[in-house]
Amino acid sequence: MIHIRRIDEMLGVGAEGRKALEDMYLGKTIRITYLKDEDDRYIGREGVVKHIDDIGQLHGTWGSLAVIPDEDAFEIVGTNESRLYEMAAWAHSKETFGVLAGTLMESVVECWKAHLLTGSYAAHEALAEYQSDMMKLADGLIEAYISIYGKVGLNFINTLKCDEPMAYAASLKDITLKYRSVFSEDPTIESKIDDVLGAIDTLLYKLKNLS
Repeated sequence: MIHIRRIDEMLGVGAEGRKALEDMYLGKTIRITYLKDEDDRYIGREGVVKHIDDIGQLHGTWGSLAVIPDEDAFEIVGTNESRLYEMAAWAHSKETFGVLAGTLMESVVECWKAHLLTGSYAAHEALAEYQSDMMKLADGLIEAYISIYGKVGLNFINTLKCDEPMAYAASLKDITLKYRSVFSEDPTIESKIDDVLGAIDTLLYKLKNLS
């Protein structure tokens, strides 16, 4: 079960707020699922909270970037109950989902272009099949999300290009797996993402074994 806490609803600014944050997080291991205004390099990273500064940012062993409890999303790991702390679950999931959805829709276009340019007939067929299947799968994923959370915009921020189909498909799988972790508490969305991963795995298999 996801528990949502807004720091600005619970705490003031200053010594009391910092002390409360220390009581909640200091010494605990967290897993990052979203960092506002940052790329996805930190998604899935774990680390121990070592310090909380005067403005309430968390610093720890996950890397150089600070985590902001009322803007970023993370889980406390090693507890009996998985707790996701974020500014607003729907807001973060919409922004995160928009990036995933945009990436998948971009992959349809990228693989369509690649299937026209490849010199391998097997790769041509595999990319064409992926392009057709992913259009339906991505559309189904987006519609499922909208039915639960409402309308969402697509964010086209990834710069992946299908110049080398095998490497492209592998990178696409890595990205999808990272974003899947954000929706691990939602079985409907998680299942749809698993279908997407199945299509990517099929493409990887065919490019490796049939081309």
